[in-house]
This record gives sequence, structure tokens and C-alpha cells, in this order.
Amino acid sequence: MKTWQILLIGLFCGLIAAGLILLIALPQRGRPITLHAPPTAKPTGEPTLTATPHPIVVHIAGEVKQPGLYTLPANSRLNDGIKAAGGLTDLADSNRVNLAAYLSDGARIYIPAVGEDVPDDVALSMGLTNTSTDSSFPININSATEDELVSLPGIGSTKAKAIIEYRAEHGTFKDIRELLDVYGIGQAIFDQIKDLVTIEP
Repeated sequence: MKTWQILLIGLFCGLIAAGLILLIALPQRGRPITLHAPPTAKPTGEPTLTATPHPIVVHIAGEVKQPGLYTLPANSRLNDGIKAAGGLTDLADSNRVNLAAYLSDGARIYIPAVGEDVPDDVALSMGLTNTSTDSSFPININSATEDELVSLPGIGSTKAKAIIEYRAEHGTFKDIRELLDVYGIGQAIFDQIKDLVTIEP
């Protein structure tokens, strides 16, 4: 074999050996990373809309400074309607109306004067009592009949029967504030009738 052939074979072998050494010496490659598509947002549906209560329109009449029609927010009370109408006049009898009562759309509110007799239909719709100079007030709650009790503002047949039943079960009232223990009678109603009732004979 000629010298140049030996050199060529040696060079070739050297290159192969160097390639093997480099292949072994190089660090191993990491595992390929698979990229996934971002998750698709799931539809959450239409947002739920909360209904806004509609305003109400009421007619405020009687002893208020500016009688008329007034538009008020839903769930307004009688006191709110009176304020909208400029407040009560000096002649108004606020003890005969429930200032805490809720108003309804289309209601007509009549504020009576002190001592004024109002039509029966107005009295019934508003829970008013006809108070005049010959009135039988104050009413003795220890002996009053159902008919007498329903003449009190805010006291209907159901509450009148509850007063009579309470009286039968617990005995005579020792204090008019015991009315607050009667089912259905709260502070607002008590404030309306406290000056119209008595426990004295």
C-alpha cells in the first residue's frame, strides 16, 4: 500500500473518531415541548337583569299644603307622600292616619282636619276614624266590644277580635302599652290609638 493511501485512511479514521467523540461529549437534548392551544372560554350565558321597581303615582288630598298628584319611588310610605305635598297644614290631624303605611300606585290619600267628619268610603279606605265633638273616645279596652274597637284607626275586625281574645286569656289590661303584646298590633298602630283608649271604667 502506498504511503498516501495510508495517510488518507488514517485521516478518514481520525475524522470518524473525532465525530464519535463529539457526539458522545455533547449534552443530551431535552424532550420536545408540545404547545397546546389556549382553552376556549365557555359562554356564561346572558347576564341576569334585575327589574327596577316602577315609580308610583298617588293623589294627596286634604290638609296638606300642596294637594295634588305626586310621583314617588316604589315602596314609599305615607310620610313620604306628605313631604312631597309640602307637609301638613296647621289644621291637619296626623293622629288619624298611619304615617308609616306603604303607598300603592293609584291610591288617594286624604288627610283630615282635627275634628273633621270624613265620608265613610274615605274612612274605610284610609283607616280613618270620624272624630267629632260627641265622639265616644276614649274607648275602654277592658270592656269595649268589637264594633267599638274597629272605630279606632288601624284596627279592623281581625285586630279587634285579637284584643278581645287577649283580654279573655290574660285578664283585663293593666296598662294600655299591653296592646303591643296583642298579635298584629305594632308600635305604629299603637301610636295612632294610644290617645284614644283607656283602661279606666
